[in-house]
Amino acid sequence: SAVPLLREMVERNDSPLAKLHALWTLKVLGELEDKQLLAALKDVDSHLRESAALLAESVAGMRHLILGLIRDENKRVRIQAILSMRSPLENEHPDNHEMAPVLSKAAQVDGSDSWMRIAFFSHEPNWNEALIVMTAPLPPDWVNKDFLKSGVEMIGRSGNLQACKWLLPQLR
Repeated sequence: SAVPLLREMVERNDSPLAKLHALWTLKVLGELEDKQLLAALKDVDSHLRESAALLAESVAGMRHLILGLIRDENKRVRIQAILSMRSPLENEHPDNHEMAPVLSKAAQVDGSDSWMRIAFFSHEPNWNEALIVMTAPLPPDWVNKDFLKSGVEMIGRSGNLQACKWLLPQLR
């Protein structure tokens, strides 16, 4: 079996590309272990962290680590972390009290970036995180009209009448 060699490649190889291929191969084979995923989530290479967020979204107990990547120094990692947080596992829903300050800060840092706004508001009908960010306490001097406009547009397009009815009074 190639599994031991792939695990060794993930743990000891210096090449981020080799590690990346080994991680995805282990995933496909159903042999990816949490310890390899944890190492990839903390790797110095941003491409590995980005892929690890995608791999971790289907693994129980990894959501808090993905949430931590929303503060990553690399924008692509932050975008993937936000997208991965939108893929809840059955019976594992993120704690809104834990998510709100992280997402709120991410909105302040990256709210003017069009790609980041797409990440925040793209997963219809799962608009809960967008609403959390839009109604979370933000500094009084922080207003990002592009961010709020994107949120309103995406929620409006979802056709979810309940969300629209809830959202309108929040924007006053």
